[in-house]
Amino acid sequence: MGFVPIFITLGGFVLLFSLLVNYNMGAKRKRYLALLDELRTQLDHRFSQPLPSDLKGLEYRYQELKKGTSVSSEGLERLGKLLQDAKRARHQYLQLIGTKPYEFVAKLFGHRPI
Repeated sequence: MGFVPIFITLGGFVLLFSLLVNYNMGAKRKRYLALLDELRTQLDHRFSQPLPSDLKGLEYRYQELKKGTSVSSEGLERLGKLLQDAKRARHQYLQLIGTKPYEFVAKLFGHRPI
């Protein structure tokens, strides 16, 4: 037998590790996109113009809304929390795909920076 069981075990570990990391990357990306969609929906009720689809554009609209006094402080606080959660989710995803062992899995499965 020799080294065959060692190679089979190592191959199984690499396969399971890759699948787990791919699942985690997909979950982080979905969470970011869900938070971004929720933020866009919340801001859409307050603006009549079309909203941008990126986080920076939504943050700019949030700052515009914050300058105006037409929204309650509770609503602004909820929007601010959504914005911070979206930023945090994006940062976690980008940090994960930039870390060395996970970077190889990201390239293998086609994960790109947001």
